[in-house]
Amino acid sequence: MSNTSWIERYVMPAALRIAGQKHVLSGRDGIILNMPFMLIGSFFLIFASLLLAACSTDPMQEIPNRGDSAPEIETSDKICNTSDDAVAGSLIVKFGEEAIPSLEQNALNAAKTRSALTRSGIESVDDILNDLHVTSLERVFPEAGEHEARTRAAGLHRWYVLGFASEEDLDKAAERLAGVAEISKVQFRTRLYRASDCKTYPFQATANGQTRALVTADFNDPNLFWQWHYINNADQAVATTSVAGADINVADAWKLTAGNPEVIVAIVDAGVKYTHPDLAANMWINPNPSPEYKNQDIHGWNFAADGPISWGQKGDSGHGTHVAGTVAAVNNNGIGVCGIAGGDGTPGSGVRLMSCQIFDEPGRDAATIEEIMVWTADHGAVISQNSWTYVPGLPDLSQSGKAAIDYFIEYAGCDENGNQTGPMKGGIVIFAAGNDGISDPVFPGAYEKVVAVASLGIDGRKVAGSNYGPWIDLAALGGHATGDERLLRRNLDGRATGFGHCGPGRCRIRCAKTGVHQREIAGNTRGFGAKAVYGNDQSRVCRNAR
Repeated sequence: MSNTSWIERYVMPAALRIAGQKHVLSGRDGIILNMPFMLIGSFFLIFASLLLAACSTDPMQEIPNRGDSAPEIETSDKICNTSDDAVAGSLIVKFGEEAIPSLEQNALNAAKTRSALTRSGIESVDDILNDLHVTSLERVFPEAGEHEARTRAAGLHRWYVLGFASEEDLDKAAERLAGVAEISKVQFRTRLYRASDCKTYPFQATANGQTRALVTADFNDPNLFWQWHYINNADQAVATTSVAGADINVADAWKLTAGNPEVIVAIVDAGVKYTHPDLAANMWINPNPSPEYKNQDIHGWNFAADGPISWGQKGDSGHGTHVAGTVAAVNNNGIGVCGIAGGDGTPGSGVRLMSCQIFDEPGRDAATIEEIMVWTADHGAVISQNSWTYVPGLPDLSQSGKAAIDYFIEYAGCDENGNQTGPMKGGIVIFAAGNDGISDPVFPGAYEKVVAVASLGIDGRKVAGSNYGPWIDLAALGGHATGDERLLRRNLDGRATGFGHCGPGRCRIRCAKTGVHQREIAGNTRGFGAKAVYGNDQSRVCRNAR
């Protein structure tokens, strides 16, 4: 799908649904006629902050290559992905609608005896479940309370995950299940990987000597000085490869809007330190904590460990907190850094951050895209920011993964009756493209309905390790140099991480302001198949990366 058609089909409709406003596009130029500009500007600023957080220039967490050693098997049309890098002892199946009454009756019977559901009540299915020694049979998408009707309308209640002994042959088990008439889909569970190297680095503010201020803005956050990705003045003390204008020029954007507190952003990453003084005021607070989550889902949920949000544990580099700060660190509060949509310093002026923890200590890997997408949509998030990928080489995103993303895009910002309750009717899903240095599609970012963000450096060029190709939707700022020019952004705790920064925020706002349509952002960067855009101090139109 081309960038133009993607923008027209998914991003612009979402932007134009803000506040329920009807809209008209004037043909080729895509000028927005019937929509309050401040709302559009706020939308694009928030969208930009997520693009800034989405890409990473560090090598991804080490993940296995597919290679050519995976067994070649004949699969039916029902098996919708491969066993490459699959989780052992587990398969996901989608039952036909006719099988659901029996399944749900068995689930009720199991609940009455407080025992685990292990059989479907369907003889042909249970014969295989017996042979596999299945120990659990659970809905992939948990019951959704007041949102259960739309969950069923989307067919999500038909997906179940089977648990059994890890030594069982997954391919043979999938073949057997695919031969049952009551099962319409079979898929393998795929692991989630971090889209960063999970390291922290010492921050050296004066490593290259005295430098002039990089950012001029009205906010008083002391480390705004070092946020070159906001405004890049080509300061050679930061990097000798620095190019003026390779930034998002956020200072001008802040004159229009600095965030919208009605917008809830799901940070799908490591846990966010919600007590941090530069984040606490912008954290989402669940108005109705659930007994199902022991009333501990206050600022989000730890889907990896099925518990409350955590940080500082073994293996935690603070990446989730770092990304949250990029999106909405509290602005103009005299401490720390600035967030792109962190408000203007007045109470309640920034976007709200929902922490969706998918990484925890080794061995805690219960998080799934299915539960996360539905839970966040049902709890009010309208933008989903994802700093993770699956292993490169998978031929497609799983069917249940697509269903989960589709649900978020369709129902975010709506109540159980489909009425708009948030600033947008429908959601936007953003994924890091990954940092394997390859052109092959990497999922979930390669799924056509999400925004896949690759990385540009301080010189406005493609970062060497960034993934690239026609499946990338946007290439935006997020790079570092090498050696003594390595660009490290100071994070909220005074450390620096290798996490990159991207975000054509200024360009997006300029497009909204001047009526420049996505198709007018012509040309490719060297080595990219995607459009690459960033702000330009000297112009009110978008320009290409060089």
